[in-house]
Amino acid sequence: MKNLIISLQEAETNATSFLLVRHGETDWNVLRRCQGHTDIPLNETGKAQAAKLREHLYEVSFDICLSSDLMRAKETASILTNLEIRVDPRLRERFFGKFEGMPYGFSSKGAEQEVEHPSTLSSRIFGCLEETSKAHPNKKVLVATHGDVIKQVLIDLLFLTCDRHEVVASNASTLHIIYSEGKWRVKNFTGMTIPSLSDNF
Repeated sequence: MKNLIISLQEAETNATSFLLVRHGETDWNVLRRCQGHTDIPLNETGKAQAAKLREHLYEVSFDICLSSDLMRAKETASILTNLEIRVDPRLRERFFGKFEGMPYGFSSKGAEQEVEHPSTLSSRIFGCLEETSKAHPNKKVLVATHGDVIKQVLIDLLFLTCDRHEVVASNASTLHIIYSEGKWRVKNFTGMTIPSLSDNF
């Protein structure tokens, strides 16, 4: 976490800084059920996780807060900051269709059309972030979002070739990325498991 704070406080010339945060725990996380667009609130543990992260981030001054329009992300954002929360549905979790509510580990083989394609997910995420960067250059942006959103960003920016299920983003995990001169760069992450990488990236 110390490295994350240092990363966020470093001066970056002509760059917009984004801290992506996965929402805190929900009851469906505990039950290991796929949530997708299903609107599930934080449980008490999830609220405590967000409050703890806020304590860690107290030295960092954010200029803008964005959030998915789903309840668990908005609740996380409201705990993390006193800034106005700007809701954008493009930051929603990946859509899993009829598989939402099912236990983790389900197979979508033969029904891939039910699940949002990674390229569609990527397009909406980066569309939102790049639009924000152009409108608010050189700002620090806090983003409350979801596990598969953060996974997709990492897969795209680090050109990961592993199975996406090998990339694990825990509740209240973080990913710090910057956008400068039309290019993205990963700066730091916490609470994540990525093959061959660590929190000291």
